[in-house]
Amino acid sequence: NFAVDEVTLILSGAITGEVIQSVSPPEPMLVQMLDFTVPADIPADGAALHLSATSMDTTGRVSIADTVTIHMKDLLPPEVISMTPADGATGVSVIPSLQAVFSEPMDSNTVNQAGVTLTSSPGGSNVTIVVALLGDGITVEASTAEPLQTDVEYRFALGTSITDQAGNALTAEVASVFRTGAFGFVAPVSGDRVIEGETIVVETASIEPIGIDSVRYRVATGVVAAVDTEP
Repeated sequence: NFAVDEVTLILSGAITGEVIQSVSPPEPMLVQMLDFTVPADIPADGAALHLSATSMDTTGRVSIADTVTIHMKDLLPPEVISMTPADGATGVSVIPSLQAVFSEPMDSNTVNQAGVTLTSSPGGSNVTIVVALLGDGITVEASTAEPLQTDVEYRFALGTSITDQAGNALTAEVASVFRTGAFGFVAPVSGDRVIEGETIVVETASIEPIGIDSVRYRVATGVVAAVDTEP
């Protein structure tokens, strides 16, 4: 057996560098302590830090590297990268696609109806939604149990009870306020006069494709017709 006279530690990932420790006198069986200081300006964002250690004996032979990976402590709060529908969107479908994308993987136990809400705005009632964190860990999707009302403003919000996997919460609520598409009469218009026995052509429409697949017409208390439409 040859004695070890040098130990090298190589750092990569969150920190890059090299620490070389001489062993004097050389020892055949060695437990060597190597110290390095984490720079003060390294972001506390949970980034991976890879440590690779080798030893060299007195003949110059280098051992196979032993590598471990640790992580910097994550102290940074998550951020919301995007929300769908976007804040200020109009003409949104009454069966909307509600989605939020975060900057880092989130804690699935905190992504629920307490932290993800949909309300009619301003100051309206809560809308029942089903909330799910997708497999990528950063995308939250929500779906409504029933179609929304037409031409109504809604508020899709993410609360501060939502945390990342290190327990860091959103620093403030993030919300998107959107309005569903309008739907109404094209003809006849209010105030039109009709003659007894005359056929009345009724036309309704929405400006945008907002997910309506059936329209029911009523005169007084009777149903005149139920018409299927293209969603």
